[in-house]
Amino acid sequence: MKWALVLVLMSGIWDSGLRFDTYKDCMVKGVRASFNNSRMREEEKQFYDIDPDTRNDYQDIVKCVPSK
Repeated sequence: MKWALVLVLMSGIWDSGLRFDTYKDCMVKGVRASFNNSRMREEEKQFYDIDPDTRNDYQDIVKCVPSK
């Protein structure tokens, strides 16, 4: 099974088009990587360096879901 990286926005679900072989790959190469490369880059924080509430908020928006 492949895993898709999707964004859940106010306007609905947006498929990033990225597919990964495992859920772990999707999390590491998708969710964490997108976080690390965007939002906190200027603060030099990594995904697990931030507080759990902020991390959970981000994971509510950027998700890995099963793909056909």
